[in-house]
Amino acid sequence: AKNVPLSSNNIEYVVERQSSLRLNTGTDCPVFSVQSEYDQARDAISEIALLKNNWDGHQASTPSRVVIANSKKFISALEKGNMTCCDYDNVEATPYGTIVFNIDTTMGLVSVEVGETMMGFFTDLSDGHNYASEGIETDFCEVPQQISVLLS
Repeated sequence: AKNVPLSSNNIEYVVERQSSLRLNTGTDCPVFSVQSEYDQARDAISEIALLKNNWDGHQASTPSRVVIANSKKFISALEKGNMTCCDYDNVEATPYGTIVFNIDTTMGLVSVEVGETMMGFFTDLSDGHNYASEGIETDFCEVPQQISVLLS
C-alpha cells in the first residue's frame, strides 16, 4: 500500500491494488471503497488479462481475449440490471482459462464462471437450497434468468 497525504491534518489515504481507497486515521475506522464493485471487478479482469500460460506453475491456461471480453460484458450486464456484483478480491482466473466471480448476496454465495461461449454457476445459499448449472448459452450482454433471480 502507498500512503498519499491529502491534507495537513495527518489524515492519509492508502491506495491498495489500484482498485480501492481507504481512509487511514491511525484508528480502526471502517474501510470504504471509492470505486464501485463493478469497477473493481473490471480492474481484476484487466489484471487477469495480463496472465501468461502456466501462470500458476501447474500448466494453467490463460483466459482468452474472448473470455476477457465476455467477463467485461457480464459485469456491464450486472451493472445495467443494478444487480449485486463482487469486488476485486472475488474475481479469479481458473486453470482452465475461465474467470470466476464469487458474489456474496443476502441469500449467500453465487459463484459464476464465464467461458468463451457459456457460463455456469453454483450457489451456497444460507437456506440450504442450492442450484447449479454447468452450461448456460448466452451472448453475455444480459444476465441469464437462472442467475439474475439470485442477484437482483
